[in-house]
Amino acid sequence: MIKNWGDHSGRCLVEQEGISVIECERCRFKHIIPLPEEAEKREFYEQTFYSEYSEDYIAKHARDADWWLIEHNEKYDKYEALLGHQAPYRLLDIGSGPGYFLKAGNDRGWLTRGIEPGEAAWRYSTSHLGLDVAHDYFTAANFSTFGTFDVVHMNNVLEHIVDVTATIEQIGHITREGGLIAITVPNDFNPLQTIAAETTGKGPWWVVPEQHINYFNLQSLQSLLRRSGFEPVYHTTSFPLEMFLLMGDDYIGDNTLGRAFHQRRKRFEMVLDRHGKNELKRAVYDAFSALGIGRQVTVLGRKNA
Repeated sequence: MIKNWGDHSGRCLVEQEGISVIECERCRFKHIIPLPEEAEKREFYEQTFYSEYSEDYIAKHARDADWWLIEHNEKYDKYEALLGHQAPYRLLDIGSGPGYFLKAGNDRGWLTRGIEPGEAAWRYSTSHLGLDVAHDYFTAANFSTFGTFDVVHMNNVLEHIVDVTATIEQIGHITREGGLIAITVPNDFNPLQTIAAETTGKGPWWVVPEQHINYFNLQSLQSLLRRSGFEPVYHTTSFPLEMFLLMGDDYIGDNTLGRAFHQRRKRFEMVLDRHGKNELKRAVYDAFSALGIGRQVTVLGRKNA
């Protein structure tokens, strides 16, 4: 069934309490309709997100800091390999959260800045970690005030933004020629998810309109970057957690079981790290991304000359 809302039109994939997820022909990625107002989203992420939806978010990052550092350093290794000029490199992290990604960059000699609208995360990153983070949103009114960067990074942010295309174009203006945009988003409606939704009978549990406006995969994310002046140069993914569901372990809605499987994933990756096999892990995850599977997808794009 085709659904329409203003200039947005496309095949309806999910309907949930007056909100639909469509394959938008205009945007060329999946998103909800109706789209929320910017002011509504600002209030949600400034206050509600950390107090109600992700109360333990900062504490979990602190507990998992050693594990996160493996991924953070892998990202910085890739940036340095692709940039091809001498340090120090400059990076902007939009939606920088507790700040551990910025700290990893600082420890490597990068010059980093962050932007974080959430009061709790901003306070933690500035007061506890001593980072350079603006308590703000990245907007049309302020994007040009942050400076110019070698890398602009967004991790689990693009799915929350109302005007995705405008945001990517603004990033293009502050990325130096030959610089990189680095985006990680949930890999939603992926093949393992859709099979698991059918098998468990629970439907698309990953559709959470109060938080996630947009739903991407590798192809739609690459297409978005190309239309905005970036050429994709690398893609990868993360551990396909949905495999646990297909093996009969239903963690949906069970926080205790979900945490247990998160610990298994962590243990797997940290054992590979201890044995010096991160390149093997990365090769597997890169291959997963080409197959469209993995819980999150990451794309790096180089700004065109």
